[in-house]
Amino acid sequence: MSVQPMLQRLEEMADLHRRLLALGRRKTRVLVDGLVDELAEITAEENRLVGRITVVERDLFQHAEQFLSEKGFPHDASPTLTDVIKLVFDPRERGALQSARAELLKLLGELRPVNELNRNLIEQSLAFVRHSIDTMTASPEDDMLYRHPDQQDQRYLGRGLFDARA
Repeated sequence: MSVQPMLQRLEEMADLHRRLLALGRRKTRVLVDGLVDELAEITAEENRLVGRITVVERDLFQHAEQFLSEKGFPHDASPTLTDVIKLVFDPRERGALQSARAELLKLLGELRPVNELNRNLIEQSLAFVRHSIDTMTASPEDDMLYRHPDQQDQRYLGRGLFDARA
């Protein structure tokens, strides 16, 4: 069996990861600018790309299993690209596989910090939203002065800013 089908899958995965990286960088700008509608579009596109990556990865895995079984590799082990590369003896095919693997690893290395930054930006946004909601729904007297629990004015207990009477 030729390694061409695996190379095609690896190239497709690299292309999909490049697109995911571009979306991640765009998402960072959108998060900073607070563009919610565009964020929803980006998230939907990311989900589509991740779904496609899963399909291509599964296909790559099947081709790797087939290649390794033809070379006598045990079926009970999960094949890795490194296992495949070890069993390719044509220098051009081996080099192409190593290059494709290196490109994919480089893209994954670039994608990690972008995703981490976006995750942190989303967490900060959620913390701000939670704080805003807590501020608006908390009782106005809670922060202004201390009262002994027996002397609490029952009219304001449990009322937030929106529930208070004018």
